This record gives sequence, C-alpha cells and structure tokens, in this order.
Amino acid sequence: MKNMYKLFLYLIMKTTLILVALITFNLQSIGQIVKNYVSEGNLKLKTKDYKGAISLYDKAISQNSTDALAFYGRGMAKESLKDYNGAMIDYTEAMRLNPNMVIVNLNRGSLKGRFNDYKGAILDFDKAIDLDSAIPVAYVLRGFAKLSLKDYKGAVADYDKALELNPSDADTYYNRGNAKRYLFDYYGSIMDYNKAIDLSPADGDFYSNRGVAKSKLLDYQSALIDYNKAIGLNPFDPYTYNSRGMAKSNLKDFKGAMSDHNKSIELSPNFSEAYNNRGLTKYRLKDFYNAINDLNLAIELNPLYAEAYYNRGTIMIDLQNYNSAVVDFSMAIKLNPENSDFYSNRGLAKYKLKDYINAISDYSKAIEISPNSSNAYFSRGVVKSMLLDYGGAISDYNMAIKLNPKDFDAFKNRGLANLILKNKTKACLDWQTAFELGDASSFDLIKKYCN
Repeated sequence: MKNMYKLFLYLIMKTTLILVALITFNLQSIGQIVKNYVSEGNLKLKTKDYKGAISLYDKAISQNSTDALAFYGRGMAKESLKDYNGAMIDYTEAMRLNPNMVIVNLNRGSLKGRFNDYKGAILDFDKAIDLDSAIPVAYVLRGFAKLSLKDYKGAVADYDKALELNPSDADTYYNRGNAKRYLFDYYGSIMDYNKAIDLSPADGDFYSNRGVAKSKLLDYQSALIDYNKAIGLNPFDPYTYNSRGMAKSNLKDFKGAMSDHNKSIELSPNFSEAYNNRGLTKYRLKDFYNAINDLNLAIELNPLYAEAYYNRGTIMIDLQNYNSAVVDFSMAIKLNPENSDFYSNRGLAKYKLKDYINAISDYSKAIEISPNSSNAYFSRGVVKSMLLDYGGAISDYNMAIKLNPKDFDAFKNRGLANLILKNKTKACLDWQTAFELGDASSFDLIKKYCN
C-alpha cells in the first residue's frame, strides 16, 4: 500500500493546484470585500502560509457565511495543517452551499480516502464525474479507491477512461499496471509499467513493481535487473530490497537474499513482510528454528498476516509438530478462507495425525476453490486409500493424471489401488507409465507382480 499512498498524496497536490486556479477564476461572483480576503487567502495558500490563509478565509466567511469558495479554501488550508476534521466540515459546508463544485467533491473524496473510507470517497468521485465527465483526475482518484477496495476490474475501467482523456500520465499507467497485476494479468501489467517508465524513467517505483510482475512470471533474472535499477534510483526503499531478496532466494542466492532482507529490516524495522520473507529464506536453508523466530516477529507485528501463519505451519510439518501446524493453518484459513493451499496443507497435517475424515474435508475444500489442483486430487486419493476407499482413490488419481499427465506418483498409486481391486493388467500398465516417467521404484513393482 506504500505506493498507493504516494499516489494519493500526489493526486491531492494536483487537486490543490486546480483548486487555486478555480478560486481565482470565480472571484468575480464574490462581493468586493470578500473577494479581497479570498484573493489574499489564495496567495497565502500558494505560499504555504496556511495559518495566514485561514485567518483571511475566516474574515471572508464572517462577511459572507454563504460563500462556498471561502469554506473550500479554508478547508484546503486546514487539511494542509492536518486538521482533517476541520477540513471535512468546511468541505461539507462548501458542498451544501454549492453542490455543483466539482473540485470540492474531489477533495472531500480524497480526504475520505486518506482515512480508508473508500466507499464514501467513491460516492464523492461519482458526483464529481456526474458534474463533469471530462476530468481525468476524477477517474484516477476513483480508480485508486476501487483498487483499495480490491475492485480491480472497476479500477482498470476507471484508469482506461483517465488514459483516454490524458494518455500521457505515467502514474495512471503505473496504477493500471498494479490493478492488472492483482488480476493476475502479469503481461498486461508489464506493458503498463513499460509505458510508465517510457514517460517517467526516473521513478524507482515503476521499475520495482515491474520486477514484482516479472517475479510472478518466474522471470527472476529479469526482475533482478528492475530491482537493481529501482534501488539505484531510491537506495532507501525497504520494499524493493525485500522484493529483490525474494528473487535472489528463488534463484538460490541465499547469501544475497539474506543481505537484502536484513537491509529491508534495517530501513523499516516494523516491516512484517520482510521478517516473513527472511524466515522463508532461513527455512530454505533448513534453519528451521531461526525461521520460526522471524515468522513469530512477522505475526507479532501483523497479527492478521495469513501468509506468516501458513509459512510457520509449513515449518511445523517439517518438524513433525502436526498439532501446531493445524493451529497455524486454521488461523491462516480464518484470515483468508479463499486460499486453497491453506486447506491442502492443513489436510496434510491432519493426514499425518491420522485424522483422515477431516483431511478429506480439507482437500475437498481445496479442490472446490482450485478445481485444477492436481496435488489436491492426488493427496485426497492417498487419504481415501488409507480409508480403504480404493474406488474413490482411483477416481482422484484419474483427475490428478488428467490435470498433470507427468505425475508418476499418481500412476504408481493408481496401480497399487488397481492391484488391490484385482485389476492387475491396469496396475501393470500404470507402473510401466510411472517407470517411463522417471519413477525407478515402479520397476520393482513390475518385476514383482507383472512378470
């Protein structure tokens, strides 16, 4: 969310400039005395003398308490002084006095967004767009609010419109790229990041997020180039060090990964994701207990961090602490009930505890969420075999093979189930396929049962 917040502040700044222009333009409609106060207040606002601006807007309002522009200017000055309550009151009064001021709707919506009231912000942006559908920043701001509410398709639609009106805005390409990345359209997001970089090649965030998209495509080497460029432009960004650390870890450069994780934590000691990722790298180094310490810190910093519970649960399975693993996976599921991996791993922990019925329930839920998961079908087949449901096991192995025709374990296990059901010919064919796919142990089964 760091980059979103940066954009948010940038858009407020742009909106402020529009405000000053509009106030200056509309002064003709104000009485001469009030006009002078507002004009002087605008100058103070431009020079960042916010207290002086408020004093002049106060005088204007004391002369004419129905002047929407004076309330609006005072609201801007209060917002700049972080008097957000006072700013909200003034924006609301300005809108009451003149409901057709587009800029007031934009600024009040922006202020709501600052405090995560994105639904309220969208209502204000909707009103602004109803009043004037040709202002690009209105679509950009609404797109940001939708992105924050995880309405990624809605965000893309707003960014599309903004770019139609202003095709040279790098930040809009960048944020559309973010929305596409959340929609798993990694190639589309990279195209947008490319355009943003073409328009503004000195913004490190553009390279950093393009690196994230490339990492999602498992193109870690190319991602590293982007992360290096981003760090060259901004050597104090903990987020990019964290991302580069994971790319290095995935390339098995564990020493380089640890250096980047440590740097990320040095720059941002409360960055929970950096502890989580350092824990993952330690796990890959088989340093289980120090990995758990990092994951504990990640959870302490962010008790709602589902991935950290999941990763700690995975380590608990390796340590054969299956009850603790079930607890961690259950917490991950509570926080994010739509992740199939969480159910699959809890199913594995329950299988290890010989809780076969509940293991099947978890694998079934994983399949419901991700019906193309060959591993979930295979694992459920294994558990059904333990319950002597060999017919059901074969059905699951069939699906695992359909989804992953190179899974020799599925062929081998289906062969064993067929043997128990006295389908020796089918069993031998499955073991022959498993052996051809690379499973040497299937050759022993062929020698024992098929010759």
